[in-house]
Amino acid sequence: MHTGGVRILACLLGVTLSLSGLAAESGPSALIDVAHTRLRAQVLSMIKANLVDPVDIEQYEHLEIKALVRAVDPDGEYFDAQAFSELLGAAEKPADVGLALRREGPGFRVVEVVPDSPAADAGLAVGDRVLDGVLPKGLSMPDGTLRMRVLPRVSIRLMVLQAGQDAPVERAIKWHPARLNPVSMHDPVPGYVHVRIGQFAAGTGGDLARQLNERFRQEAPKGLVLDLRDSTGGLLNEAVGIAAVFLPPGALVARFSGQSQHSNFSVHASPHDYLRRESDYLKRLHPDVKQVPLVVLVNARTAAGAEIVAAALQDHQRAMIVGTSTFGRATIQTIFPLEGRTALKLTTARWVSPQKRSVHGIGLAPDELSHTQPGKTSGQADSPLERALIMLKAR
Repeated sequence: MHTGGVRILACLLGVTLSLSGLAAESGPSALIDVAHTRLRAQVLSMIKANLVDPVDIEQYEHLEIKALVRAVDPDGEYFDAQAFSELLGAAEKPADVGLALRREGPGFRVVEVVPDSPAADAGLAVGDRVLDGVLPKGLSMPDGTLRMRVLPRVSIRLMVLQAGQDAPVERAIKWHPARLNPVSMHDPVPGYVHVRIGQFAAGTGGDLARQLNERFRQEAPKGLVLDLRDSTGGLLNEAVGIAAVFLPPGALVARFSGQSQHSNFSVHASPHDYLRRESDYLKRLHPDVKQVPLVVLVNARTAAGAEIVAAALQDHQRAMIVGTSTFGRATIQTIFPLEGRTALKLTTARWVSPQKRSVHGIGLAPDELSHTQPGKTSGQADSPLERALIMLKAR
């Protein structure tokens, strides 16, 4: 397997242009033109060799680089030197505040608040409407949500209309350095565990294994609900690790295919595919974790890596899936460094489930349909979770 959900590959390109004479004759402006021509040649070569589907590139050659990339790949992107530096973390990186928004009319709807995050501390809740305010930079996710980030030591103020209220209130989100834990766990009823995973950030698989070990050492639960609603995934190796927590060692998780030979590979529930530099967090996993009855909750905002996990658990008959059809994103993007410290992000592969099912554009169908109530507050019932608990109790 190759590293990462968005993999960074070295770029070795045999493009030689005999334009030194022109540069010598015409001065600095010609040097800029030469550099741009070489960069454009790199981009065209990368697209021809690596885009998931072959494309007739000639019809787009009149476009500037950014427009060209978007024309051939809606999910692709060209990063200039500053943007690529920020992506790699060379510049001071914005920090996640645990808040995901979706545009709705003139404002935004809150679709996720991570427990114990700055957003949760500020009193925001799923279903709240953000009316105005200076929105910070956000990370656009595959389903159209915006995950809020702010620079360290910066606070933001938002006008928020909360569920059941007539007048908006001001909420201040204050950045703090605590690491957000994407895994939260509680017992909705005695003997049953509800595990929520909001994003597949680095270390999520290890956090999940650690929390489950602690819970199972106390007392093995009768059933477990894995909640992937509103989860847009993240790192590929973390998706593999989360699936590996519940699957037999070595089980197939997903198959990838694309135009380039580097885009054709499979990932399995094995350390080679879910670890980076850390020790194997599944080596000491409590054995009952792989046997406990399991239900996975999904909805229309479950996407990408979260769909990989749900599809693998469904195909191996390890879990029942409850909710609505998922978003349907089954592609992988790769980032290729280019000349001048720039980079190109391209869609290089699509994945299918262990049973060779594709969810791309159609979503993953649940075993049992149960609608998530949008904007649910603490006083309202969570129908999918209730249905999942009923199914677990019946087993």
